[in-house]
Amino acid sequence: MALDVRRESGAARAGVGVQAPAEWLARYPERNPTNGVTRYLAAVTCLDAAIGELLDLLRNLDLEQNTLVMFFSDNGGSGNGGNAPLRAGKGTLFEGGLRVPFIARWPGHIPANTQTDELLSTLEVFPTVLAAAGIKPPSNLALDGFNMLPVLQGEAKSSRSEMFWQMREDSAARVGSYKWVASAKGGGLFDLSADLGEKMDLSAAKPELAAQLRQRLAGWRKQMEATEPRGPFRDY
Repeated sequence: MALDVRRESGAARAGVGVQAPAEWLARYPERNPTNGVTRYLAAVTCLDAAIGELLDLLRNLDLEQNTLVMFFSDNGGSGNGGNAPLRAGKGTLFEGGLRVPFIARWPGHIPANTQTDELLSTLEVFPTVLAAAGIKPPSNLALDGFNMLPVLQGEAKSSRSEMFWQMREDSAARVGSYKWVASAKGGGLFDLSADLGEKMDLSAAKPELAAQLRQRLAGWRKQMEATEPRGPFRDY
C-alpha cells in the first residue's frame, strides 16, 4: 500500500492532483471517486493503514520498545488538505505553509496521549535521533537543532525561542510569539499567541517591535552568509 502512495505521488506533481488506489476509493462509496476531496480522503486512509502495518510489524518483531517513530509533514497543507484557521498554505511563509503536524511514538519513553505546544522544528530531528541512539556528536560540531526528547516527555520547555526563514525573495522571522513576514503575497507583524491566522497586522501599532524582528532576521542572514560551505543552499 505504501508503494501505491509513492507511485501515485508523481501524478500529483504532474498536476493530476492527489491520487489513491481504487480499493481505497471504494471505501467512500457515497462520494464521487473523481472528486479531489474524495481522492484526498482515500489517500490519507491508505497512508494511515500503511503506517499501521509498520507499527504492527515493529510490535511483532519485538522492536516496539526500542524504536522511536516520528511522523511529520514536509510543509503546510494545500489544496484539498485544508489549513483553517491558518493563513495560506504550501509555498508561503505564513503559518499555513510552515506549521506542520508532528507525531512521535516511543513506548516507555514518550508518554502516550500527550501533546505539547512548545516551539519545535525539524532541525531538532537529527540531534534527537542521535540522543535516542546514545550517540554524542563531536564536541566541535555546532548543530542547528537540539535534542527534543525532554520536551516530548513533558520534562522541559523548548530551548528554541526564535526561527528564521528565507525562500527566494520572501522572508520571515519569529521571536517568541511574534512573527514578521515580508513576501509578495503580503506580510506584516503578527502575534501568534492571539492571532494564529495572521489576520491582524501589528506593524503600525508596534513599529519598534517590527524593526527588532527585521534586525534579528538581518543578523541571521548575515550569519548564514558567513557560514561555509553552503553548498546548493547558498541562494536559499
